[in-house]
Amino acid sequence: MKTLTLIATLLLCAAEAHAAGAFARYRGNDYKIVGVNNENLVIDLDGKSKTVRADMVSFLADESNQLKGVNIELKDLLVTINDKGKRSLIIQAEIRANKTIDDCYLILVSGSSNDIRTVARALPELATEKSAKVSFAVRTSDFTQMDPYQLCLFSKGNSIAIKGGENMHRGRITPYSQHPRVVFQERPVFPAALVSQYTQATVIVEFTINEDGLVTKSKIIDSPHKQFSSEAIRSLERSKFRPRFVGGVAQETRLKQAIVFKNAEPKPAPEE
Repeated sequence: MKTLTLIATLLLCAAEAHAAGAFARYRGNDYKIVGVNNENLVIDLDGKSKTVRADMVSFLADESNQLKGVNIELKDLLVTINDKGKRSLIIQAEIRANKTIDDCYLILVSGSSNDIRTVARALPELATEKSAKVSFAVRTSDFTQMDPYQLCLFSKGNSIAIKGGENMHRGRITPYSQHPRVVFQERPVFPAALVSQYTQATVIVEFTINEDGLVTKSKIIDSPHKQFSSEAIRSLERSKFRPRFVGGVAQETRLKQAIVFKNAEPKPAPEE
């Protein structure tokens, strides 16, 4: 009876120790995070290291897995969109710890309906009461909704409290603005009936790009022939745009564009 009690006590203590150190829940079980590999997480899976995608892990934010006596201050935190070249989300912060931490990782947990997946980054060694600046980018595509994000830090399988005692810092991504952009533009087809009459033609069209990036309310401003007009509108309305954003909100935009037709078949030379 004593043996059974001892075994049960050992199992209970082992389970409690595992839960206290666990920081990630992966496929229904709790594991320690032991590192970061190329923005993904390395977890301790039955004594073996396993790399898993960060967005397949849910993070435990209760106090049972918090590193005691350690807290971090995030100063001048900026989470914003960089729209120069390839779009990316930029995270910048000044990090200050009350104790030296030589094995620290930062995790960005994105909102549920945006296209930025959860990623993790290793941080430089944080010395006691000394600031370290962190700046990194997460590549993304089009941003259609401004969802909240969460930042959390951990070390050797334990979370680190952010100043104020919270396991996670919650915030919203800084809204951005941009002009309309072409995603795909349908090429106009030169009307066959006009091949012998024109070598090229230009049609001026006024149109609206709505909040979904679709072309509506097309209007011909100038055209040499009605067949060019109808083809210009057809090709334009089959095109796709990114809408104009102001303060993170998509808006309708009225534009004017020249649609150029070029005749690929030259006129036959006149007979002598």
